[in-house]
Amino acid sequence: MEIENKFCNIVVLGNFNPAILTHEFLVDICKIDLEKPINLQLTPIHSQIKYQKNNISFLTSLDRFEISELKPEVFENSIIPKCANSYLNVLKYTPMVLCGVNFQIDAKNVDLVNLQNSFVKQGIELKKFLKAKNVTNRHSIDIDEANKEQYVGYDVKFTLRDGISGNIRVKVLGEKNINLNYNFEVSLENKDNLKLILADYYQRAVEFKDFINHFIKG
Repeated sequence: MEIENKFCNIVVLGNFNPAILTHEFLVDICKIDLEKPINLQLTPIHSQIKYQKNNISFLTSLDRFEISELKPEVFENSIIPKCANSYLNVLKYTPMVLCGVNFQIDAKNVDLVNLQNSFVKQGIELKKFLKAKNVTNRHSIDIDEANKEQYVGYDVKFTLRDGISGNIRVKVLGEKNINLNYNFEVSLENKDNLKLILADYYQRAVEFKDFINHFIKG
């Protein structure tokens, strides 16, 4: 099986001011160690800064902050939780409602029979593996909005401790290829949850790797 790490990101929903997202703000105020950016898009309603090192980008709109790393070599070694923590600590009085983390891969030459058994027939084992309070799974045929093509999908939703919930979404692409997205998120009604989910990043990245080895590779 061939696996390609597509991206990892941290997304926060709330009320943000895109105008403050500048390279100088990140370096001088947030104290994030960054080289000069390779791409800038700065407007009052949408700002994005991309950096060549680590393939990192920062994006802010009026209701969303997102930091991403494209094609990370190892998810658990990404610097995005540290960067997100530095940025969001400066904005500690900014209203925030939700924080989510995503890991996404493409995999080729997947045993789809084993995959189906993992998601459809092993709900109890999934619950035990994820240490979840509850797990629901769904098999569906959907339409990809980007290319309007039909695909088979598998969805697993689960609830963890302290109000953290998660979702594992698999798209079957062709006969032996899949795209898999692992998401976990938490409400920020309690602001301490932001520290909780950022601190959990490494644990969830390792958990995702273990999940692939156990349920996808078989």
